[in-house]
This record gives sequence, C-alpha cells and structure tokens, in this order.
Amino acid sequence: MSPQQLSVRKLKVETPHSRLQESIQLTFSKLSDLTQFSKKVGLTCNLNNSVIGTEDLAFFMPALKTWKTSIRAGGLISGTLNNFQINQLSLGIGTTTFLQGQLAIQGLPAIKQTSFELSISRSNLQWEDLRHLVSTQTKTDLAAGTALRYLRFNGKLSGGSSQLKLAGTWQTRLGSAETVAQINLLPQEPIQYNGKLQLKEFKVGELMGMPDLKDVSFSGNVSGKGWNEVDSKTHFIGEISTASYKGVIYKNVKIGRAHV
Repeated sequence: MSPQQLSVRKLKVETPHSRLQESIQLTFSKLSDLTQFSKKVGLTCNLNNSVIGTEDLAFFMPALKTWKTSIRAGGLISGTLNNFQINQLSLGIGTTTFLQGQLAIQGLPAIKQTSFELSISRSNLQWEDLRHLVSTQTKTDLAAGTALRYLRFNGKLSGGSSQLKLAGTWQTRLGSAETVAQINLLPQEPIQYNGKLQLKEFKVGELMGMPDLKDVSFSGNVSGKGWNEVDSKTHFIGEISTASYKGVIYKNVKIGRAHV
C-alpha cells in the first residue's frame, strides 16, 4: 500500500457457491478519492479460473435466483467502477457452453442508467444449459430452443435496461442467420423487436412446426413482439431467394407483408 495505490495479490474469496481467485490494484490521486470510489478510483483486476454461483449473482440480478448453476469466469478488468472494460473475457457453463470476447460497462452503480457493449469473438450456447433460465424469464418452455439446439454467435450486443441492439452472425443446427436488430424491453409489456434478417438455407419449417417447408434463404426486415407461442406476432417484408415446400423449389418470391 502507498498514498496513491493499494494492491492485493493472489486474493482468494470463497462462499458456499463461488470461488474468486484474483489480483486487485486500486489507484487514486489522494486518499480522499476513496469517498468517490466509483468515479475517482482506478481498478485493475485479473480474474483467474474463478467460479461464480448464480445464487450469489442473484443479489444483483434476481432473475438468476432459481437457476442454481456455476459460471466459470476469467478476464482482465480495468477502469473505474462507473466506466470499465473486461478484456480477454471468458465465461463458461457446463461442459460445452462458453463465450469469449470483450465487455465495456458504463454507469454503475446506478443500474437503470447503466449501459454496456459486449463484443463476442467466439461462443457456443447449448439450449440444455440455458433452458431453465430462458423458460423462467419467458414463462414458457420454448420449443424453438429445443429445435435450434445450439447457437454460435459472433458480433456485438449493446444497450441498457430498456433497450438492446444486436448485430452479428449466427450458426445453429437449423442453419445460419445474420441479424441487425433492436430489442425494446418495456416494463409489464411483451418484448418488442425490429431489424434486418438474412437466412441462409435455414430449416424454417422445423422451427415453426411446418414439416413440408424445408430450407429457406431469405433477406429482408422483421418486426414483432412477444416470445411465447400464445401472444407472439412477427411481420416479414423482403424476398425469399430460394425455398422448398412439399418438394417444390420456389425462387425469388417477394413478400409484401407476412404475419406469423
């Protein structure tokens, strides 16, 4: 410790659900900066093979309370509490679900004013690892998740408590997609979304319960609201470059406005 720095090396913190292994360095111009910790104290932290239980995260994110799983975490944190980034971010659940990239967060500790940008370089999200969390939040066991089985995403996710922006490419068991979309999260309202969507040889029929509809390649705009099968509505405008229906190949089909 010095008048401008406080360092803790090989720190190990354990709870019944979590294990944090890290080194932490706090920097400041003068000791009185500690009274304005979130703005004036620099933070450098090296997470190393840490494990975080969702039971502990539930103190900050109540939606995780019933998930009861462990998240492997690693990364290099730098900045201040209200403006920091995590480089070499690595998160993992189970044996096959993982995410790697870079995360920047601004606005803490005021959750409603907090924004983030997550750049994902590699990921593999298995539905079975995420089923409980997604089903709890959407109040339904989404059949789409079972059909997709996995998501491999490369791109960016940004926003805050009321709005998200998504841009990137997806690989799933049913085919590949590219999206640029905005998602609105309004209190007591169904989720709303709109943006551009491109599908390449995507097995849309299997996703929608229409076995006669096979591989579809589509480019256009999509908008809608809701996730579950009861109150969801989706609108499409664009062009189907190719699609197979009951063994017949259709090409260059214009869609003025389709509702699903």
